[in-house]
Amino acid sequence: MLLTDGKSALGDYEKSIRKATDAEITVSTVGIGDCDRFLLEKLASDGAGRFYHCADARSTPQIFARETKLADRSALNEEPFLATSEVAGLKMLEGVDFDAAPPLLGNVVAKPKTTCEVVLTTENGEPLLAHWRYGLGVAVAFTSDVDGRWSAEWFDWPDFSQFWAQIVRFASRSKDSTSRLTVATKGNTTTVSLDLRDRYGQFLNDAETKTVVVDGAQNRRELPTPQRGPGFYQVSFPTEPGVKYALQTTSTKEGETLATQSRVFVVPKGRETDVAPTNEKLLREIAEKSAGAFDPTPEEFVASFANVGDAKVSKSLRGALFCFALTLFVFDVYFRRFNSCKINN
Repeated sequence: MLLTDGKSALGDYEKSIRKATDAEITVSTVGIGDCDRFLLEKLASDGAGRFYHCADARSTPQIFARETKLADRSALNEEPFLATSEVAGLKMLEGVDFDAAPPLLGNVVAKPKTTCEVVLTTENGEPLLAHWRYGLGVAVAFTSDVDGRWSAEWFDWPDFSQFWAQIVRFASRSKDSTSRLTVATKGNTTTVSLDLRDRYGQFLNDAETKTVVVDGAQNRRELPTPQRGPGFYQVSFPTEPGVKYALQTTSTKEGETLATQSRVFVVPKGRETDVAPTNEKLLREIAEKSAGAFDPTPEEFVASFANVGDAKVSKSLRGALFCFALTLFVFDVYFRRFNSCKINN
């Protein structure tokens, strides 16, 4: 457990986390108050642990107690359970009768991602089947198995083959539709635009589209994204400078998911091209202290040079330097001859 109430300079954290994971040690992080949330979340993710944020330090004992409980129990649940469907009318599960499905004998205990959609759960509410967008593709996670250790009784289930065939087709649905997601930020407002078409380039209209936005503090917002034109869906929402956001748009029609797109972006705090207002007060002070004029007209600017003399005077030093060198030469000759006479005497 890593507990901190502030921010730290960059270091070789990956090496330390790697040593811990190689030794089968999980790393969880707890941040109190104004801490570096992004760093702590990454450390917890790389360390296969969890991240907690506390506004009040008095809640840390409960967190440590919870972590101790989680570490004490096995990551494998090998008790029989029935799969429970969490989403009605999903194309991926169409025609699959889970009421007739035999029990599974175990699964890996997992925690769902913030942006994923849980489709099936165990009787304890733990995720069994979930999917989310990854880059241009789709990731699907099934926390049980297919080799018979836990799913042996599913092999005789009539819908077993149909279940997996539909999951594979669902994960390959990018071939059926194409979409282009654009995220633009202006000031404190971010606009998400989605151009939705099928594989033949035809507009996909009347789709129910929603945008899920998660900020750096893990605050989640679900925004309806209405259609603004043929195959064009758009929504705007307020954002804060310097904050990292993750968003995901999902378009469905008649229970079928048409497209899912994800983006991660950071709202810039400022741009180098932004022009600040003129500091006239400072310019007036400079002009006054240097006996100049503030914002003169072209005529006043030209007239200010009328009474100024030559800015520089050129004078050759050749003659003076020649006389100086000649004098040194005479003295040199004199002293040489004077010393020579003294030696002869």
